[in-house]
Amino acid sequence: MIDKHVKIGTKVSHSGLWRSLLEEWLNIINEFVFHPEFVKDKEAPYWYGERALTGLLSASTWRLPNSWSLEEFTAERDNDKKTGAGRGDLWVGCGSESITIEAKVIWPGLDIEGAYKKTKEKLNEAKGQLKELAKEYQCGTPFSVCYVVPWPQDNIRALKEYKRLKILDSVADRFLMEGNCATAKYEFLESPPNDNEHIYPGVLLIAREEDIW
Repeated sequence: MIDKHVKIGTKVSHSGLWRSLLEEWLNIINEFVFHPEFVKDKEAPYWYGERALTGLLSASTWRLPNSWSLEEFTAERDNDKKTGAGRGDLWVGCGSESITIEAKVIWPGLDIEGAYKKTKEKLNEAKGQLKELAKEYQCGTPFSVCYVVPWPQDNIRALKEYKRLKILDSVADRFLMEGNCATAKYEFLESPPNDNEHIYPGVLLIAREEDIW
């Protein structure tokens, strides 16, 4: 059984776009997990990291009416130390709305506070990179994104502790209280995928609107 849902903070701009985009993102993850090619071996796209997950987010955009996206766009960045070429992670557009996304990933263990703090650090890192984008590459509203992918040890005790802590829900709730975040969770409730002595119960996406442009 899978638990998947989207929640949008009360202060998030483009809330309709984010809800549609994240619901489609969860659908694509689910289609991958249960695709005949992968279902037997319990292949999970989220254990492949930031680029894979951002690619799925980009693909989700093209399923929405009148929408477009561009991943890994070449851009100029400016900061106090240097000016030069770089890459932004994702542009997303829908009708007259547009957003720019910079994404990161963390791999927490069984520590809610540690997962929350590391997520916040990565969001702040993404925010810094968005701030450095040259003006001509600033498309719409900036959002920092962090994918939270727990990987506890593959044993009964660790799985029980993971379920007790409800790490993904706990981290999501902390950020949703701030109002300017959107979240999407995909989680196995039973028999999660495993690899190299770890289990991969699911993924949480945190998107935070940044007031920097």
